[in-house]
Amino acid sequence: MDGFETAQLIRDTDEMASTPIVFLTGQAAQDSDSQRGYDLGAVDYLVKPVSRQVLYAKVKALLELDQSFARLRREAAKFHEQQLQAARAAEIRQREELAFTQRRERLTNVFAEASTSADGFRRECAHGCDLRPTATPSALSTRLDGGLGCQPVHR
Repeated sequence: MDGFETAQLIRDTDEMASTPIVFLTGQAAQDSDSQRGYDLGAVDYLVKPVSRQVLYAKVKALLELDQSFARLRREAAKFHEQQLQAARAAEIRQREELAFTQRRERLTNVFAEASTSADGFRRECAHGCDLRPTATPSALSTRLDGGLGCQPVHR
């Protein structure tokens, strides 16, 4: 198995698909080999002998880059969750506003009907209804006190 086959296996494994691949070769890479490596997802091609400091710096940069991407993914997921919560809150607020509008419309209709009924009653009264009491105050008082079983209060 050569490095190209190994790179293909890494790319085909879900858990490792985003693993950066650095090709190390003992000979100057030919254009076709380097292109094939990059096509398989290589991020770099190094020719041996490789300086320890160069390899360390490249691996360090790749790790930092991976950590940055991981942080961005976490922040994107957090932002997405905040957007979902905001959308849910807006939907709840919209439902509450709709319910309020419907209640207001019902009350407006009830008040309009009551007003229409009161206006009709007033018009009928204005055209001949006699709203004066038909009984004298003392008869009314006696009727109320007697009908309710109350005793008159003497002061």
